[in-house]
Amino acid sequence: MQRVPNAEFPPELKRRLEELWGTPPNLYRALGNHAPLAAAWAEFARAIRYESRTPRTLRELVILRGAQLMRSEYEWAQHLKMARKAGVREAQIAALALWRDSGEFDAREQAALALAEAVTRGDVGDEVYAIGDRCSHAEASLSEGFLSDREVECPRHGSEFSLETGEALSLPATKPVPTYEVEVEDGVVYVVMGEK
Repeated sequence: MQRVPNAEFPPELKRRLEELWGTPPNLYRALGNHAPLAAAWAEFARAIRYESRTPRTLRELVILRGAQLMRSEYEWAQHLKMARKAGVREAQIAALALWRDSGEFDAREQAALALAEAVTRGDVGDEVYAIGDRCSHAEASLSEGFLSDREVECPRHGSEFSLETGEALSLPATKPVPTYEVEVEDGVVYVVMGEK
């Protein structure tokens, strides 16, 4: 038994939803009880689905983890099909609840899952950091590394660097990476070029 009745859409919203999705899923019919919310949600979901630079496989992995954390059977059931179609491997789906201890996820996927968990818990700080992208030991791209708290781990040899100071926190790296001043104005992040 559904908890929220499905609504009929006002004609203009119905046309827009059909343009975006064809026949809208039941989620939209439930949101249709508040037509302005349904209209806003549809545009938001369209932007995420069609304008995002995040690969579909990674998005679906993050959505599945969010469904697990929130114990949302509906979201899990809907996105499990989409995740498989997008290329999320069965081994990853099986290991998702214990992803931190699994070898099924690369550094980029681990970073995305860590961020997804923090966002789901409402545990994301306002701090913004900018550091050089190249590991001082192996010239690997730190943007491909694993991010945790205020540190980034090089994906090649595991050296960790402080996001605040650039200091090398673990071997094999011994030299720091450059850090840059950042300014945030009206939600836009500006990086001041030239090392701190």
